[in-house]
Amino acid sequence: MEPDYRRLMVEQVQLATPAERLMMIWERLVLNLGQAREAMAEGDHERANKELLSAQQILVILSNTLDQSWEGAATVDALYRWCWERLVAANVGWDPEQLRQATDVLMQLYDAWSKAAALQHAAAPG
Repeated sequence: MEPDYRRLMVEQVQLATPAERLMMIWERLVLNLGQAREAMAEGDHERANKELLSAQQILVILSNTLDQSWEGAATVDALYRWCWERLVAANVGWDPEQLRQATDVLMQLYDAWSKAAALQHAAAPG
């Protein structure tokens, strides 16, 4: 990446609200999942591995940043863990079905977090 692009990315993250930062992470996860699916379809083991490992790391980040005082945290954390296990199985066993299962659940969670972020944005004083 060029230095100016990196600087702009850093500034964008620094200026983002917590909800916007969360959605940036989710958008990267969605991108990883799509690229992993494409790589598996093309038989590109190296690229699929890279994308699946990145997705797994993002799930760990999402899990570690859950507000445990929130009553839904344990349920969401269990879903993150289940999806992480599916991604590991997809990667180790070269199993596109495991990737599909994880992606289906994660896309539903992405939609829910996206709606929550939009509601928070709409409610913010501005």
